[in-house]
Amino acid sequence: MLQIMVMSIIRSRVILGVILLVLLACLPKTAFLAQGTNNLGIVVTFPLMIKDIEAILCEGDEVSSIVPLGVDPHEYQLTFRDAEILAKANIVVSTAHTPFEARIKELILSGEINTKLIEIPNIPGILILKNPSTNVSNYHGILFHGYNYIIFLKYLRDILSTFKPECANVYYHRVENLINRIESIEHSKPLKGFKAVIDTPVIQYLVTWLGANVTYILAVEHDVPVVPQDIDKVEEILKLYKQEAIVVITEDSSALNLLSELAFKYSVKILVIPNPIMTTQSILTYLENITKECQNLLTLKPNEGKTLSFNLEITVLIFVIVVSVLVAVLFIQRVRK
Repeated sequence: MLQIMVMSIIRSRVILGVILLVLLACLPKTAFLAQGTNNLGIVVTFPLMIKDIEAILCEGDEVSSIVPLGVDPHEYQLTFRDAEILAKANIVVSTAHTPFEARIKELILSGEINTKLIEIPNIPGILILKNPSTNVSNYHGILFHGYNYIIFLKYLRDILSTFKPECANVYYHRVENLINRIESIEHSKPLKGFKAVIDTPVIQYLVTWLGANVTYILAVEHDVPVVPQDIDKVEEILKLYKQEAIVVITEDSSALNLLSELAFKYSVKILVIPNPIMTTQSILTYLENITKECQNLLTLKPNEGKTLSFNLEITVLIFVIVVSVLVAVLFIQRVRK
C-alpha cells in the first residue's frame, strides 16, 4: 500500500513537471527573457523615438512604441493590451502632453504598473519654449531641438546604466557617437536672422534650433481652429518684416495654401518640411537632413533683399508658365480660325 502511494506521488510530480515545462515553452520569447535575464524592455509613447533609442541599447535590450506609426498620438486611446505591455517594461519614456500619456502616469503613480517613468519635459536641463501666440509652454516636438536631444540622451544613458551596469560602457560610447553627430551640425544655424511664422507648435523647437526667431504660430494648439485674428496677425508680421521673414510649413498642413498665399503676397520666403512627428527616420537623421536641405535652399542672407529659391516657389512658377503657354496657344488657334 505504501509503495503504491509513493509511486502515485512520484507520478504526480512528474506530470506537474512536464506541464510546467510545456507552459514555459509556450511563453513568448520576450516575456521569458525579461524574467530570466537582465535584458531591458523600454516602451516609448511615440514611435519617432524608437530608432534613436535602438541606436544606444545593449545586446538583448528591446524598445517598442505604444502608438503605431502613422497614428496621431493626440487622438490615441490606451488599450488593455497597451497596459499589459507597459506592465512588462522596465522603463517608459513619455512626452507627457497627450491624454493617453496622462493615463499612463496615473497607472504608474497608483501602483497598478510598476515601472520607471521618464517624462521628457521634466528631465533636468530640458529647454521648454513658450508658444509666442499664447505665451504658454509648448510641449510638442521638444526633442527636435539639438540641445534637448543631447540632454535626453545623456539622461536616458544614466538610467539605462543604473538598470544594467554591465552595459554602462556600451551605453556611454553609443550615446557619445550620436552626440558627436548632432554637435557636428549644431553650429550651422541656416535660418539664423529670420523672423519665422510657422503653421504648428510641433515645429517650434526645430525652427528655433535652426536659428530663426519664431514670432507667431498660426494654429496655436492641436485641434484649435484658426480664427481670422490669427490670419490678421500673420499678415501683419509678414508685412512688417518682409525680407527678414520666413514662413515654415509642414507638408501635410491644412494651412499650406493659406500661408503660401500670404507669403507670396509679401514676397516672403517659404520652406515646406516633412512633419517631424510623422517621420519614419530617427530624430537625429531628420535633423541632419533638414539642416542640409536648409543649407542648400538658403544661399542668401535675409538682409540681401532677394527672394530665395524654394521648391514650392519653383513649382508655382512652372505652373504659371505652363498655364501661360497654354493660354497663348489657344489664343493663337482662335485668331487663326
